[in-house]
Amino acid sequence: MSNLSIKLKNYIYLKDNKLAKLYLLIFYVLNAIYLYLEVSKNKLFILFNTYPEQQKFYFEKAHNITTLTSFMDNLLIIINVMYLVLNIIKYRNKKYKGVNEYLIISFISLLSIIIVSIILHVIFSTYYLLEPTFLVAEITIVVLIITLIKTAFKFLLSRSKHEI
Repeated sequence: MSNLSIKLKNYIYLKDNKLAKLYLLIFYVLNAIYLYLEVSKNKLFILFNTYPEQQKFYFEKAHNITTLTSFMDNLLIIINVMYLVLNIIKYRNKKYKGVNEYLIISFISLLSIIIVSIILHVIFSTYYLLEPTFLVAEITIVVLIITLIKTAFKFLLSRSKHEI
């Protein structure tokens, strides 16, 4: 296990990495706000069904919360892509350093958000709290696939040069 932690420390220096700290701070704060809004929207729908005389008020509130959460989905995607681009620019002289750091930080942060979402889903009996993480996870998986393909091509090309 210590070998894995040493390898991770070679890729990530969070102590001096202000970009990663800023990304994680923004990512976790936005996800916390998103989760709060989703739980609130679920509570509003319960009130919407409980008090039919105030349906218009609860419907307007739920609509406003839905607008905010869809904006936050887009904001999370933009922040994730910006972090990827800035990380690649930051480590442009080092081979795969930016992409490796992005993938490690992204997978760890997504895993922690998914765990928190599942816990909140169980506690508050809400529905589907993982929507923004799926969009960010798709970007992360695409970057992972591109990196794996690029690494495989480089490996195959270097291997064919040695055989000739």
